[in-house]
Amino acid sequence: MPSRSDFLALGSAVLAAAPVRAASVTHARKRARGIPLTTGTAYVVCSQTNAVAAVDLATGRIVQYVTVGVSPSHIALDRRLRRAYVSNSVDNSISVVDLARLEVSATFASPDGPGALVLDEGRQILYVCNVVAHAITAIDVGTGRTVGSAIVGVRPGDITLDPIAERAYVVNSGEGTLSYVDVKSDRLVATPVNVDASASAIALGREFKNAYIANPAAGTVSVFDLEQRRVAATIGGFRGPSDVATTSDAGRIFVAETGANAIAVVDARTGSILARIRAGSRPATLNTNAAGDRLLALDYQGNALTVIDIPRQTALHTLYGFGKPRDVAMEG
Repeated sequence: MPSRSDFLALGSAVLAAAPVRAASVTHARKRARGIPLTTGTAYVVCSQTNAVAAVDLATGRIVQYVTVGVSPSHIALDRRLRRAYVSNSVDNSISVVDLARLEVSATFASPDGPGALVLDEGRQILYVCNVVAHAITAIDVGTGRTVGSAIVGVRPGDITLDPIAERAYVVNSGEGTLSYVDVKSDRLVATPVNVDASASAIALGREFKNAYIANPAAGTVSVFDLEQRRVAATIGGFRGPSDVATTSDAGRIFVAETGANAIAVVDARTGSILARIRAGSRPATLNTNAAGDRLLALDYQGNALTVIDIPRQTALHTLYGFGKPRDVAMEG
């Protein structure tokens, strides 16, 4: 995956933001005839054009670009209020996108290199990884004010939220550790725990008992026991695992393999790789929809989005034409 320095360099010479307009997206070969195409809207963060592309997945068209800040990197959705929060790593801001109108409704300050972020919809608090400050900050999205912060580890690269235990888990990619943060007090629960040195992405398993951590350099995924705070198992055999995703089905996890041009489907109980689904040239980022039947895979190098039918483990179609896509979320 591209480093933060790559995006800082890009930000200094970034292209002018794309105009708001409808545009065509080229479809790759469609697979498994008879399977209906996905309905809903995907929101793709395009770091090169400082925009979020709203994609109608039923037609495979970009229906609108929304200009955000400089070098946007991550997105979090509030599906109930139909808002998106986008971190802009170069101009130190969070753009609030009204999804009904497809326009930026507000901008929050978020210093020190905002990156990965997660929203607590119940409390309306946004937790943001600040790469430069080695911290996460809590932002009240109603006011845009920072209401708390916690120092975590070197270069926090990914964050996820356990709403039951009211904890955030932060992967510190600069030192290979995992931090536990009590979101009620915005304080560390304990000293960061060592994981793999190349740890870069995290996803929670069903019932929030385990977390799955992608380790690109090691070619592995760590199964981390959240209560015992230790790596309980290691799943190997991957080629450049850059991201990991889970659904409500506890039996499967999905791993983006940039070195295999595919998404690995893994049996969570045995650690066996059951199948590989071709997804662009170098799939780097994954996300699932709320229903748990669709997986979205982004190819940063190939400027592509692949839509995968999870129950059938089949790629439905691939859309092209995004400007260095870094993150994606989906309504529907």
